[in-house]
Amino acid sequence: MKNNAIKCSYEDYDFYTIPISLKTVLQRQKKPYIYSQLEKLHPCFNDDCSFDSHLHLEKSGIKANVVVMQKLKLAEYKSNNKHLYIEEQKHHQVFAGRQKITVIAATSLLLLIIAVAAKQIFSSPDTFEAEQDAAEVPEPQTALSATTMNFCFPDFLQRVCELGGIIKTLNWNYDGYNEKFSVNVNGIYPEQLEDFSKSIKVSSVVFDSFLPVMTVNFTEHNVQSPGTFTNYNSYKNDFRKLIEKSEVQLIEETVKPYGVNFSVKENQQQELATLLEYLNANNFSFSSIIINSSGQSVNVELVFSEVKFEGQAFIMQTLINNLKLFFHAQDKTQTIQTTKTTALVKVGQIIKPDGSVSIFYKDENGKIIKR
Repeated sequence: MKNNAIKCSYEDYDFYTIPISLKTVLQRQKKPYIYSQLEKLHPCFNDDCSFDSHLHLEKSGIKANVVVMQKLKLAEYKSNNKHLYIEEQKHHQVFAGRQKITVIAATSLLLLIIAVAAKQIFSSPDTFEAEQDAAEVPEPQTALSATTMNFCFPDFLQRVCELGGIIKTLNWNYDGYNEKFSVNVNGIYPEQLEDFSKSIKVSSVVFDSFLPVMTVNFTEHNVQSPGTFTNYNSYKNDFRKLIEKSEVQLIEETVKPYGVNFSVKENQQQELATLLEYLNANNFSFSSIIINSSGQSVNVELVFSEVKFEGQAFIMQTLINNLKLFFHAQDKTQTIQTTKTTALVKVGQIIKPDGSVSIFYKDENGKIIKR
């Protein structure tokens, strides 16, 4: 093993040996075939996984030794500029990112091995990430600055705020390869987002108290080499004390990955801003942000990343600047009974930029009343 090599921990990968036919190799179906087998063998095999395969010949036929690893964990290993090995294949570097050998060369080599009935091992390292174009795992690069990192999420928050919309639920995550978010938005229409991004997908629009309601989904391939590792242990206790001081309800903490789940009341917007500013000031990097607003309270769930991704400080700052998107008064009933014989019927409402709501009613004489 080379001096600059590192052996991957058993906890960080899974290893499989998959039989593969000569026909599959010759017809360039090896990677799709292995992918289909991993869907059956590997729990939760999805877009977050990468795999590397090495073919070898046994008496019983051709076999593929396959290593599966989460993309984020692989990015951590690659950031150290190390050659990666596993216990099961001590003499074969995994996830090397070398040039693929051509189909002709691979076929010729395979036919030669079969002809002489040798047990020699030949390797054809392939990295097939869940995208069908099988992009290579990027070599470590100089960390990108916030100005060059094109996260879409901050721009989206700013656009919704400028349009006067409100957000009931939000789910954002980033794994080092893909940025995804799903947002339930009230008060704006799909055509107001037409020029925002081609990666935006909008659901059908329903109406709640005369307000349009829709779900916006976004997924975009956005590869970034991670920066330094982050140690949160020295900050955890101080963050708990800050939560207690803010009189915010701490619901749950996860250990690995580290995450927090807490709830703030409708009138605690400033307290939430203080907590998020603390995280931002101490360079917390995160892989997931989930926010649910019920009108009575706002529930926040944050899952942190063990490696630092540049540009996330701008995301958090934009979130802090636009917290009013999640703090809005609970909807009132459409009809208010003033007496047993007189009723005011709700005809519409206006949500102001500061989050306050003006509701308009019509009395039995057709007069419009604002409350």
